[in-house]
Amino acid sequence: LGVLVQRVAASTISRSLVRVAESEQRETPFVLVGPTEVLAHPLLIAGNLNVPESDDRMPELADIGDAILESIWSANELPVLKLKPSKGVEIKGRRFGGKPYLFVFRTIDNYGSTPWTVGAYLDGHSTEKQVGRIAFTVISGAIVLIVSVFVAFLIGRRAAAPAVRLAAAAELVHQGRLSEVERLPDTRLRELNH
Repeated sequence: LGVLVQRVAASTISRSLVRVAESEQRETPFVLVGPTEVLAHPLLIAGNLNVPESDDRMPELADIGDAILESIWSANELPVLKLKPSKGVEIKGRRFGGKPYLFVFRTIDNYGSTPWTVGAYLDGHSTEKQVGRIAFTVISGAIVLIVSVFVAFLIGRRAAAPAVRLAAAAELVHQGRLSEVERLPDTRLRELNH
């Protein structure tokens, strides 16, 4: 029997997270093992930690120097939008240094005895701006839709008017009331003229 063990440096995992985060907007990704041990974080790439290299343990939240991430489990919770995230995803708001931050994360239980927390946090102000832009886009789209439906209704009515007059005249002819049939006015639709 043999055992194969593969080690991946925390800085390698952190680089992978940063590459993903660079395509997104001002988010800081992280992977925590348990509530305090940091497996991956952009600050682990630099290697400037308060943990001796001889120490075999993972860095703690306090070791990496990200005070915002340290506040993830604090009781200073902010109300967040009533979003319904995917199953298992949590969204929490925290205030740090007078600024709001939004934490989006999922806890994964099947990678060992200690659960992992995988997520990212975002600057709440930029998130508010994005929500504002989305709301503006939705409202603008609704206004354009309402105006379009109204204009389509008016154009449809105007285009249908000659056909409605012709149908009424045809009904009079069908009933044999020829004396009541009036000459129909010319229209832009040549097929209905004369």
